[in-house]
Amino acid sequence: MLKPRSCFDHLRAGSRYSGYYKIFDNEGHSFPVYCDLTSDATVVWTLFMSEETPGSNVFKALPLYVNKPTSEHHPNWNLFRLSLSKMKQLAAHSSHWRVTCSFQIDGVVYRDYVRAKIADFDPIHFIGLKMCKRVEYMNVRGHSCTNCDVAWWQDDKQMLHHDSSSAGCGFDARSGAVNSEDNFGYYASFNPNFRCTQLPSSTTNYWFGSYLK
Repeated sequence: MLKPRSCFDHLRAGSRYSGYYKIFDNEGHSFPVYCDLTSDATVVWTLFMSEETPGSNVFKALPLYVNKPTSEHHPNWNLFRLSLSKMKQLAAHSSHWRVTCSFQIDGVVYRDYVRAKIADFDPIHFIGLKMCKRVEYMNVRGHSCTNCDVAWWQDDKQMLHHDSSSAGCGFDARSGAVNSEDNFGYYASFNPNFRCTQLPSSTTNYWFGSYLK
């Protein structure tokens, strides 16, 4: 096998189990990543950031377009983030991104989950406040939509997130929300009924994905 650049390359070479794999950056240096090869029969996912939430708050004020590598040679669920250059490399080999809650405990659960095409909504380069962006699927506390526009926030002071206490763009999850509730990354105000902020051990997990041809 040539030097793998993504989890997809490992699957194509015959790997069939989720776990930690070695891939190579554009300079030929290897680094470890967690590959999800089994939760979705049509997509291979590579973890690029994970944080214990809401307790950690390390990435809260760090948008995805800021370079903040953290434990990037020791991927883990509680505090991990690849460098911006490695994120961009993975995005270039991917078609989608997703956010899961507490994958290390529950695997993929489609309650409190979002998935989008990078072509429609690039999380690394996005800057905006309450800006409508297209997602393939989103669920917040049981409120869900498919192929819909949803309001998102990210700027120099706050990481990418959705505010479910604010209606906009056609998606409305205000029922059951707490005041100024944040979801999927930046947690200034959080709801224990949202799975990413439900328990002290809860985590928010960001992934890039490639669909199988």
